[in-house]
Amino acid sequence: MPGGPGTLERIVQATLTRTGRPGTVTDSLDGLLVTGAEGQVRAWARVAPDGELTALYLEGARHTPARGRRLPYALLVPLPALWNVLALWTAPDRTAWFTDLTILAACCVLAEGLGAPAQQPRLPRRTVEAGVAVAALVSAFRPAGLPSGDGVLGLARGVVLLVALVGLVAVARTHSWRAPLSQPLRFPLEGEWYVVQGGGRPLNHHARVPEQRGAVDLVGLGRYGTRTRRDHELTAFAAYGRAVRSPCDGRVVSAEDGIEDQDARPGSLTGARETWCAWVNS
Repeated sequence: MPGGPGTLERIVQATLTRTGRPGTVTDSLDGLLVTGAEGQVRAWARVAPDGELTALYLEGARHTPARGRRLPYALLVPLPALWNVLALWTAPDRTAWFTDLTILAACCVLAEGLGAPAQQPRLPRRTVEAGVAVAALVSAFRPAGLPSGDGVLGLARGVVLLVALVGLVAVARTHSWRAPLSQPLRFPLEGEWYVVQGGGRPLNHHARVPEQRGAVDLVGLGRYGTRTRRDHELTAFAAYGRAVRSPCDGRVVSAEDGIEDQDARPGSLTGARETWCAWVNS
C-alpha cells in the first residue's frame, strides 16, 4: 500500500483509539464493521480473484449506527391510507375531495412501489387494501353534492406529487445497469418471490456501492407473508430449504456443503466473522 508498513501501522493505531481492542469484523448494510470494546469503525476491503487483499479502507471516525424503534411496516402503510380515506369522507368541497383522492393514490403508489407490502401476511394485507379501495369508491357520490371549492393550487400539488411518484417508481423498477453478459441468465429460483431491494435508486440500497449495484435481495413468499407459519424459527421462513439453480450453463469448478446457518435470529445481518489480526494479515 502507498506509504508502506509505517502508514499501515499508523492507520491501525488510529483505529484502535476509536474501537478499543477489536474482536470481530462483521458485514453490514453500511459496509464492514470493525467492532471493539469501545465502539465501531466502518471499513471497506478489495480482494483480488485469488483471494489476496489488495486494498483496505478504514473510516477516520467512530461509526454510530442509527438507533430508535421504527413503526412496524404493518402499521406504517394502513394508517396513512385510513387517514386519507377519512379525509375523502370529510372533504368540505369537490376540489378538496379530488385533492384527497390524488394524495391517497400517491400513498398507494409509494407503499406498493417503494415499500414491501407483499412481505405481510396475505389476509390482513388484502383486507386493508380492499377496505381502503371500497371506502374510497363509495365516497365517490359525495362530490356531486359538494360546492366547487377554490383549492385549485392544492389539487395541482397533489397531481404533481402523484405523477412524480409514478415516474420515480417506474424509472427505478425498469432500471438496467446495461452490463455486458457472456450469456443470457435465467432466474435461479422456483415459486413466488418478492424483490425487496433491486433496480435503481431509491429502490436498491446496493446502488450506492459500485461492487454491489447489481445485487438483488429476494424473499420467499408464503401464506403468512415471508413465512409459511407464524413462528420465527428459520425453518418457518418460506425461503428456507428452497433449491437454488444455476442461472446459466457452465462447468462446476468446486462445491461445498454442510455449512451451518450463520445466525439463529432471522432478520439479523451476519457475515464473515474473523478476528482482526487474521483479517488484516490475510
